[in-house]
Amino acid sequence: MPGNPPNNSLRRTWAVARAAYFPRLCNRRKEGRLIRTHKFNCFLVFMVLVYVLIGYAAAQSRPGLSAYQSGDFAAAIKELRPLAEQGDIGSQWLLGSSYANAKPPIQDLTEAERWTRRAAEQGHVGAMVDMAKINLFYKPDKDEKTAVLWYQKAAEYGHPEAQFMIGSYCFSGKGGINKDYITAYMWWILSGAKGHPLAKLMLERSKDRISQEQIDEAKQRAREWRPIKP
Repeated sequence: MPGNPPNNSLRRTWAVARAAYFPRLCNRRKEGRLIRTHKFNCFLVFMVLVYVLIGYAAAQSRPGLSAYQSGDFAAAIKELRPLAEQGDIGSQWLLGSSYANAKPPIQDLTEAERWTRRAAEQGHVGAMVDMAKINLFYKPDKDEKTAVLWYQKAAEYGHPEAQFMIGSYCFSGKGGINKDYITAYMWWILSGAKGHPLAKLMLERSKDRISQEQIDEAKQRAREWRPIKP
């Protein structure tokens, strides 16, 4: 999606970056003489800065994103719905989340599930995790088994939160999953490797429930595991 022209904040960012980096890279003083470094290096830094600024502008210009991030879900719904109806997966996901997180009377869990499911079924991993949360935390009658299925799908794509949750279900034997310490430990290893703090914590706290042989097997499985490509 094309980005809007940079706003004043972006212009200031560009000015600061240009003033801070370009003189230092391109010009050095030595014994009273001005020495220029390789032009290629200057051009490379210039292209990186332009790329970052364009990406930032594009992200800020996405309809509904600013309203969503600020918690104005009514405005987000109004801006996101046209794009969602046109088939934009990211907008469908944000629209579903807006309906789920809005306060009554705007909150609509039926619409939240409908749009989140549409994005999830098209491969949006964040929407898969949200489908699990809708079934686990938002519905009056918790559907843990359905939540586990969505967490499993997202975990296979490499989502760290989903990997942690599936590991927890494997460890406890709940949600329709058989208790399996080795598989649980494998998922926590994968999740922890991506920085999930609770996965790292469980790896430590579960050591008294799992043998060294089982830990070694879990580590081997984690090394061999490969995510599904979106």
